[in-house]
Amino acid sequence: MNTTHTRPISPCTRPCLRPAGPDHPPARCGRRCGFTLIELLTVIVIIGILAAIIIPVLGRVRESARRATCLSNLRQIQMANIAHATENKGDYIRVKDDSRWWLTQAVFIEYLNANKLTSGGKENMPDQLKCPTAMATFIPNIANVAEREAFGGYGYRNYGTSATESGFTVLNQSKVLAPSRIMAFSDALDFYFYQCPGSTYNWEKETRTSTTNSYRHRNGACIVFFDGHTRWLPREKIHKTSSTTDPAILNLWGTGV
Repeated sequence: MNTTHTRPISPCTRPCLRPAGPDHPPARCGRRCGFTLIELLTVIVIIGILAAIIIPVLGRVRESARRATCLSNLRQIQMANIAHATENKGDYIRVKDDSRWWLTQAVFIEYLNANKLTSGGKENMPDQLKCPTAMATFIPNIANVAEREAFGGYGYRNYGTSATESGFTVLNQSKVLAPSRIMAFSDALDFYFYQCPGSTYNWEKETRTSTTNSYRHRNGACIVFFDGHTRWLPREKIHKTSSTTDPAILNLWGTGV
């Protein structure tokens, strides 16, 4: 009679999931109830790889949402401009009247169907005038609680207008020969936002050096044309210099029409 000898099994307080039998000798699970250092390091590396993949994707998704909001804002601005022209013999909103720039003129705010601004435009700035990507660049500055201002809204292309003693001449729809090709408004460093006294925020990335375009959206800008349609364009399709010969860029600025 054959007798099978087995080695004693180490005690284990944790139940073994592997079945016991002729083909499955009892597992010595009591000797190893945790993870090894190599296993832990492997898990950490995998988590790091996943984070490196997911975080940039989430950033792109957020920026895509902001860009969509920005394009919607610009469309609303130009549709208000078109509505003003329709009811005023084809005249668009002035770039500037005798006292206010376009974005703080009461008549424009009325056509935009937005809340009116308070004195000086320091409070209650309509959301349609705020680029969401620009607004996302405020950072805390606890050391300085004085009133702060920030740049990052939209610029009005003063196509076909000229400065006068009391503001700018009026642009009429009849002067815009190719409304589907000429830029009306775009991302710009054209005006400021105020934070009320006591605010703990200031501007991080952009400073106002001129009223030129701002390429906040992945080195590109959101644009609305005079006919009301919107587009995102990369910087190289917008930036114009004295030596620019690209007809699309010249048309965009109204100099090639």
